[in-house]
Amino acid sequence: MWVPDWPIVAAGMEGTCDPASPCAVHDGRGVLVASPAARAAGVRTGMRRRQAQRVCPEIALLAADEDRDARAFEAVVQAAEEVVAFPVVLRPGLLLVDSAGPVRHHGSEEALAERLVGAVAAESGSECYVGVADGLLGAVMAARSGVIIPEGASAQFLAPHPVGALRHTAFTKPARVEVDGLVEVLIQLGLVRIGHLAALPLPDVAGRFGSLGVRAHALARGQAVPAAPGARPVGAVVVSRELDPPLERSDAAAFAARTLAEELASRLRGRACGRLRVTARTTDGAELSRVWTIEAPLPASEATDRVRWQLDGWLSGRSGRPPSAPLHSLELVAEEVRGAGSASDPLWGRAGAGEVAARRAVVRLQGMLGASGVVRPLLEGGRDPRTRIRMVTSGDEETPRRRTDAPWPGR
Repeated sequence: MWVPDWPIVAAGMEGTCDPASPCAVHDGRGVLVASPAARAAGVRTGMRRRQAQRVCPEIALLAADEDRDARAFEAVVQAAEEVVAFPVVLRPGLLLVDSAGPVRHHGSEEALAERLVGAVAAESGSECYVGVADGLLGAVMAARSGVIIPEGASAQFLAPHPVGALRHTAFTKPARVEVDGLVEVLIQLGLVRIGHLAALPLPDVAGRFGSLGVRAHALARGQAVPAAPGARPVGAVVVSRELDPPLERSDAAAFAARTLAEELASRLRGRACGRLRVTARTTDGAELSRVWTIEAPLPASEATDRVRWQLDGWLSGRSGRPPSAPLHSLELVAEEVRGAGSASDPLWGRAGAGEVAARRAVVRLQGMLGASGVVRPLLEGGRDPRTRIRMVTSGDEETPRRRTDAPWPGR
């Protein structure tokens, strides 16, 4: 189940903007999502802030806020729970459900989709799309299109989609970095469609791209995502803590969340986990539980964010169903734990230690100075060195504004 333009919808639910008016969410590097009115005016994802304001002067620009997105999404999850059991949060705005049982209960996939859409609209006021397909990537892309794919037809459905659709299955920052790198290499090799990747023999993909390539290959074929090659499944890792005194405020819960998340990350020791289950129990015996999909090594910062988001969503009361009593215990469970896997070298050689250190330094500097505080030169057409070099924000996918192969008289 997918809620389009979720960051805009979440901001509207908290009264920060009017989703019906021109507005957009940006992260300092560019527009992440724009409202329908802003898109109609010409605003596009990736636009710089000034460019968006030039295209649509009346646009309201909001800073990205992952806390707000996760906090507001709790109302949608609780609405979905009225129809299906144990929905899994992939990211705010996107839910995954095993449809086999609910389909038998409601009679058909169409009836299940209709019930979900109605429940979410009635409980949270949000418009959503429901898709049914085999495999994680097939389900995500079906939801984004609002279609039901017959069993066994996911690979055919996915084949014409661009290979960049793999990014929709990366739900943590480390996973997004890895998938971005894989997608970039696949495009350079001419594998621009999901079908091109699916058509490759699995041994060749595994030999070139390791466990990340195996996972992408399975996704492209509409299959269940396997564990990393050679990984041996181990038991779930559990950490818990009694909260004394019991907690009622989200700001007080944030400290407990950070401490417990750091303990969990320490016990995982760099291993990957498929899902993170957050469970809180109240003093009157009630239990609140939510599952987040991870599918990557879980650093302390990522675990802290998800636990804090979830506690804030429960305790803030924005879902309309706050806990019936203060929270007295908190438990985190890393499920489907496995080794982090090994990444193979790139097709044309391993990145040097200096290159890796430079990338880390850039990320750290951008965290200190802001994204626009670190720039790099971009070569484009011109008559002299000054006009041939343009400085762009490091990490942006900029293209030259002037052709480098055009005739430049006087150069």
